Amino acid sequence: FRFEQALADTVDWYLSHRQWVDQVRSGEYRDWIKTNYSQKRLTPVDPKGV
Repeated sequence: FRFEQALADTVDWYLSHRQWVDQVRSGEYRDWIKTNYSQKRLTPVDPKGV
């Protein structure tokens, strides 16, 4: 891709997904992430045991 085309495609995507953008900007998305991921504990995987 050329930079100009990639930039235009990115702008088009954001304009086509205004609801998602509005949710992210409002903090709704951040709240969803916090609710769904903040209490999860990640357990390291032992590469030898995989």
